[in-house]
Amino acid sequence: MATRTHRPIYTLFSPDKQTLPAGLSTLQSANSVRYDLLMAGAMISAVPVLILYAFTQRFIVEGIASAG
Repeated sequence: MATRTHRPIYTLFSPDKQTLPAGLSTLQSANSVRYDLLMAGAMISAVPVLILYAFTQRFIVEGIASAG
């Protein structure tokens, strides 16, 4: 079992606990790149951010307008 200080290393090398960018990088090898899976994973990872932005766009724009 990993301790707190070794947690990032354990997470980095454990395939079932990798972050999304690390997981997407496994689709690339020295000889080929799976562009279809890479682009699908990138789109899936972008959807939550776009949904969050859609719901908070008004507040972001108001904050920028009031600051400048």
